Amino acid sequence: MSAELRFQTVPRKEEVKRELSVPPQQVTPGPQVTVTIRTVDGETWTHEFNLNETVKSVIQQALAHFKLQPAPGVIYHLLFEGRLLVDSKTLEQEGVKNGSVLLLGTEAQVGKGSDP
Repeated sequence: MSAELRFQTVPRKEEVKRELSVPPQQVTPGPQVTVTIRTVDGETWTHEFNLNETVKSVIQQALAHFKLQPAPGVIYHLLFEGRLLVDSKTLEQEGVKNGSVLLLGTEAQVGKGSDP
């Protein structure tokens, strides 16, 4: 009777980290628009976005660009033409067009929105 040995490779630490990381949001290719995002402090960033991107994705990109790290419980919103944008909607659904200007701020700065 012979015993068969089987070896299982253990992933390296880097591979485990990569597998646990959240995959980037997949955005269906669509029309591009150039949008300016302004903070309540007056900083501006003009960037080209896909109209199929969600408002939440744009907020995350803007926070990274402005190097803002919200404290726990602090929520950022985008304001467009006097109304808060819904995080789960796309830029197209919210009526954002080429050349639009969006205001980025916390709930305390721009108000509290709702996400149905």
